Amino acid sequence: MFKNKLMVGLSIGLAIFAVGYVFNHFQATEVQVRTVLRGELAEYIEVRGKVEMDRKELISSKWSGVVGDILVREGNMVQPDTALLSLKVLNSGNAAAELEKARISKQAALRDFNYKNEKLEKYRKLYREGIVSEEEVKDLEMAVTAAEAARVAAEQQYKIVADNFLVNSSLGLESGNGRLTVRAGTTGKILAKYVDSGVSVVSGAPLFEVERENSAYYVRADVLTDDAVKLKLGQTAILTGEALDDAELPGKIVYIAPKAETTLSSLGVEQQRVEVRISYSYQDLPLRLGYGVDVKIVAALEPDAIFVPEKAVFEKEGIDHVLAIEENKLKLLPVKTGIENDDYIQILEGLREGDKIAVDPDNKLKPGMRVKIRR
Repeated sequence: MFKNKLMVGLSIGLAIFAVGYVFNHFQATEVQVRTVLRGELAEYIEVRGKVEMDRKELISSKWSGVVGDILVREGNMVQPDTALLSLKVLNSGNAAAELEKARISKQAALRDFNYKNEKLEKYRKLYREGIVSEEEVKDLEMAVTAAEAARVAAEQQYKIVADNFLVNSSLGLESGNGRLTVRAGTTGKILAKYVDSGVSVVSGAPLFEVERENSAYYVRADVLTDDAVKLKLGQTAILTGEALDDAELPGKIVYIAPKAETTLSSLGVEQQRVEVRISYSYQDLPLRLGYGVDVKIVAALEPDAIFVPEKAVFEKEGIDHVLAIEENKLKLLPVKTGIENDDYIQILEGLREGDKIAVDPDNKLKPGMRVKIRR
């Protein structure tokens, strides 16, 4: 009789234990779990850059006149005193007409800029109210930038023409026209030609752009000041983009501007950016002057770092924390972090290699909760 009661009691106990185990198992919350890693970790600054040249020269006209024969083409090599084009210099009457033309152009450029700038301010307000799209604001901002450049160019051109109004008269050409030859002043290669035969030019008008001998290419990138404080000469940069057919081209920082410049973002927000120049080996590469590239600067490198996915770290009461997993339960741990990138963040204190942590935890997860790994 006693033996039968004992067997019944054991059966009931096992049943209760089994029910409890099943209950606890299926009550466990699923979480995404990752292991704390150890290895090399880099922090990057990513920005857009453009290929530029350190030694180029703009050849401008010293006189007002009409372009005659053009004697060189883009890509031609020139030496000092190489003839570039002939120029039929205008008499003083034509110079006065050029001055009036420059004045009218200056006024027109100013009106165009004011109109587009006022329209941009209205569009920014409409964007904040949700009436127009960000793309419309960006398109108009580009138009304003172009109008501003045209306004400045027109003002400069007018000043040049006004300052040199009497220059042609000093040549003694009041009663007729003279012909001059524009010549190169340096050794190099013609990069660009800005005029054609028969075109009228005023004093100061650009004629050619020349790549000077022994010029070097570099990539210019304008970096936000918050990121620029992390930069040093000699730091590694990685260049990528369509122009490189998605290949990675290494480079290094060779220049950091001593001061920042204020620019406007596409939404009209003021930003302070610092010019950075990156040298690279450009032999046998398709990168040409003016090409755009993606720049990834290695701002910091830890060869032996403890790190976790960036989404595993969250802030609580001003302190970084993670949810560690010990014996299938969550444990809230404070951590001290170091460098980071888009994927991972360094852990200086609070975790060890091989520890298990929850990734991208939601607000429902609490310390002490039983969890199981999400498959």
